[in-house]
Amino acid sequence: MATRAKRDVRFDALRNYHAMYVAGIHDIDASKRNVEFTGHCLFKSELEKFQEKHPDVEMESFTQFLKETGGFRDKGKRPGTGKGGGKTLNTVEKAEQIGVAPENIETYVTIINNVYDSIDALRQLVTKGRVSFAIPLIKEKDSGGIPE
Repeated sequence: MATRAKRDVRFDALRNYHAMYVAGIHDIDASKRNVEFTGHCLFKSELEKFQEKHPDVEMESFTQFLKETGGFRDKGKRPGTGKGGGKTLNTVEKAEQIGVAPENIETYVTIINNVYDSIDALRQLVTKGRVSFAIPLIKEKDSGGIPE
């Protein structure tokens, strides 16, 4: 089965923006535009993982940079961990949960991975909106089994 590219590309992009700022290549305004254009951000809960991946980055400076550029979220969790569990759309478990027939699961996962790639491409183009995709689970009502 195909696997989705890890979301940690955000880590690399934000680290690069920070490095260009620290080196004096970009000023804070150019850095803000970069962060805003890509829509990348890190949540407070992700800083430890970022530091593990990039131990060479001075975290206090990096965190301040994120705050100044709008790339830091103090509250909340990593994107995709909301009620819908969006980060797990490309799993066998999600496919089974939403009723994909067992013989179609591999095709489903491949299609979802392609959708994720398209979403990533759209996020590069859309500057004044949020690009997202969801497959909400249709719950049956208690009376009669009719979907909501």
